[in-house]
Formats: sequence, C-alpha cells, structure tokens
Amino acid sequence: MNTLHSHTGEEKHPRKNRWRWMIILAVALGVLGICLGIVMLTQPKPGQLTLTEADAGKTVQAHPGDHILIQLDANATTGFSWAIAKTDTTILALQRESYTPYPGGAIGSGGTAVFTFIAQRVGTAQLQLKYWRSWEGDSSIVKRYDIIIQVQGE
Repeated sequence: MNTLHSHTGEEKHPRKNRWRWMIILAVALGVLGICLGIVMLTQPKPGQLTLTEADAGKTVQAHPGDHILIQLDANATTGFSWAIAKTDTTILALQRESYTPYPGGAIGSGGTAVFTFIAQRVGTAQLQLKYWRSWEGDSSIVKRYDIIIQVQGE
C-alpha cells in the first residue's frame, strides 16, 4: 500500500521506513553494547580483592567465592621466596602461586610473587606468609606478611 505525501508529492513506503528504523536501532544497540563491554572490562572484578605489602597487619573482609590475590615483592635470584606459614584451608583455599619477574628481566632483578586464594566459607582466617630460603629452615626468614581475612555471609 503506497500513500502520497501531500507536501512532497513522493510516495511513502511503510516497509522501507520500518527497515531503516530497525537498522538504526540495531546499530545503536551495537554501539551501546560495545560501550558497556569497555566499561565492564575497565572496572575491577567484583569478588576480587588484591592485597599488597601495604596491607600487612590489616583485617579485610571478603565473601564466599571471592578471589583474594596477595602480591608481594620478591627476588627469586637470591634464593628467597614467599611461602605460606599459616592459614585455615577450610576458609581460604590456595588456587595458584606464581612469580613474575619485573619487566626488562635483568639478571638479579626482582619480581612479584602472587598468591591467589578463594574464600571457601564464612569464618576468620589468619594468613601468615614468610620470605625465606626453604632449605635453610625458619632461621632464614627475613620478612613476614600477616593479615586477617574475615569471610562474611552474603
């Protein structure tokens, strides 16, 4: 069904206009989706807590299922490494332990040790880490990292 525009004298095609609006809407929704994706990628992940040496001695809160990353300066070339001295594995489960050298990787340069835990259940865990040479035993401990993690219900 074609209708005549009184002011232009052109025929109006309702289907053609509907398709134009659908294309415009699809493009707008696509742009909106891209913008939301960028915002979500740049936001910190909910349920992830990143701690550093500056947090030593503090009490922090988490929830079951949260990932807790502890990032500590280390230098593997000296033979020293961070190790777990004490924790409650029923509350905090170690998922991963890694070491990443600083960019540039010059011989003798340090890096970052990262411990990734998952909060398992509600409770309080005292987490203690030690920086040592494992083959020399506890007498080689040169640094400690202590933190209390309170895992709270939803």
